Amino acid sequence: MRSNTCIAASAALLGLLFLSACGGSGGGGGGSGVSDAERERLRSDPRIVRLGEINDRADNLVMTSSYREYSMSAGGQTTEDREVETFTCTGSRCEGDLGTRDDAQSLLAVDNLLDPVPGVTITRLDLDSRGDRGDFNTWITTRQVDAESAMPGFTVTDLPPVSSYGLWRQYGWAEVQVVGGPWAGTTEQGDPFTGNYRWAVAHVAGEASGSNPTGMGSATWTGIAEAASTVTFRCHPGTATLTIADLSRPSVDVDILIAGSSIASPAWSGMALADGGYASGTAGTDRIQGDFYGPDHGETYGIFDTSAYVGAFGARRDP
Repeated sequence: MRSNTCIAASAALLGLLFLSACGGSGGGGGGSGVSDAERERLRSDPRIVRLGEINDRADNLVMTSSYREYSMSAGGQTTEDREVETFTCTGSRCEGDLGTRDDAQSLLAVDNLLDPVPGVTITRLDLDSRGDRGDFNTWITTRQVDAESAMPGFTVTDLPPVSSYGLWRQYGWAEVQVVGGPWAGTTEQGDPFTGNYRWAVAHVAGEASGSNPTGMGSATWTGIAEAASTVTFRCHPGTATLTIADLSRPSVDVDILIAGSSIASPAWSGMALADGGYASGTAGTDRIQGDFYGPDHGETYGIFDTSAYVGAFGARRDP
């Protein structure tokens, strides 16, 4: 069997495949259970049209750290590992410290259905299926990814699917992607292996305002969140509230509720604003980062990364 280092490198490559397979470029070779007629109908669905227009104009991308853990048993040995990849983002492009590179136009999961990607099969697409989420639209997609190209020397016969939970409105979109389940195959030495592979990341993109809200009095933005547990790697819906108590001296408070309970850190209160953006905390502990979107600061989108959850949120300004 390979050394633990080599196995870890291969598992990291698999994580890169999961992330890059979420893009909508490449064309041909993918598949889905959706007929061509249904795909064409979705292309003209006003919700999808608006989402595509948002992504075409996106000039900003923010990503959380990605969390990846796996186990692999083969040849009488068991390997377990947990890796965290952190990202540096500039404009609509992010780069990870393990080699991942992505931009806003390559990440949108819904694109895989409209423009199939080689090695990716869409097995599920649900629009607005997460219950009443206000005036935000939502999606859930499930994609099966071919792992052969990401695991040189390995034959992967069973791989968990990628599930994506997204939301959008007028000027931005947010998404959480999770993988969780058994995987199996054979190593390059011919040893059968079995184990579990789990992975989670979140990102937001759109047309950032680049400026701070101004005026007098207070303002509140309310909306929704999606959060993946860093223990179970399952996604949970929630709510998001952002408040500026005094627009003449703006500082930002953010509260995220998952399953009715706040996961907010004290660091998420009194955050300074700079060029329409706010950020605080440390990845893996209490990180939050977001921006205002649209010409009137009517929306805000952001990511969060705590010891319990990694996720994303979107909120609209209350009248």
